Amino acid sequence: MQHLIVAVSFLIAGIVLLVVLILNGCAECRVNEFRCSSTVLEVCDDDERWKTSESCGDIVDEWGRVWTCCDDYLDAGAECTPLEECSSVDGGVR
Repeated sequence: MQHLIVAVSFLIAGIVLLVVLILNGCAECRVNEFRCSSTVLEVCDDDERWKTSESCGDIVDEWGRVWTCCDDYLDAGAECTPLEECSSVDGGVR
């Protein structure tokens, strides 16, 4: 009986993983388009799937500023910018 429970648990976990993998990146996008997902900058690849381009929170500059992903930064689209610069533009942090 325990083997059956373990087998069913693995089956359910496999189905959940498969659904997550299928749905991950399924949002339609245009190739080379950028967007923010929290503090991560994503780019639409040649397969029209969202992929991580850069983790903005990992950026360290010489002034020790906190960086984030900013949508529509100065009308140039999404990009990594210092938090205070992103907060000062229309829309702010996403």
